[in-house]
Amino acid sequence: MKYSNDYEIVVEHKYYAVFRDGEGIERKIEIEKEVADALAKAQRVENNQSRYARKYTVSLDSLDYEGEAFASYDDYQKAKEPPLDEKVKTVLKQMKPKQARLLYEIVFMNKTQEEIAAREKVSQAAVSQRFAVCKTNFKKTFEKLFPKTLYSAPF
Repeated sequence: MKYSNDYEIVVEHKYYAVFRDGEGIERKIEIEKEVADALAKAQRVENNQSRYARKYTVSLDSLDYEGEAFASYDDYQKAKEPPLDEKVKTVLKQMKPKQARLLYEIVFMNKTQEEIAAREKVSQAAVSQRFAVCKTNFKKTFEKLFPKTLYSAPF
């Protein structure tokens, strides 16, 4: 059996762009290869950007859960850490009793340095120096116990 080579196979690639008009009717237009490549590239870029946006963008509307908007970061932090008065009590317990009592009397009981000096029979300057040392120790202890607090030591 002999085959003849008197035929030729020609494969033509035709490129079409399909457009949908405002009424939803599709229109098919034959286009050049270069235009088809440019349109395909533009569509890939648009799809990649859309995928990236869906992955890395959070809509605030989508975070509404059971009718309540999500809590702010500040609310989250405040709920996680103890209130300031509890922190102050913890720090005062860690300090020397004499220093804690001096801070407590001046800050919370509003006693003056002169009143404390008269009671302890020392000068007001001595009480002032002790108070400065107490404040420094309080700050150091506070920052050591609560390093990531939203507010600093009260003095």
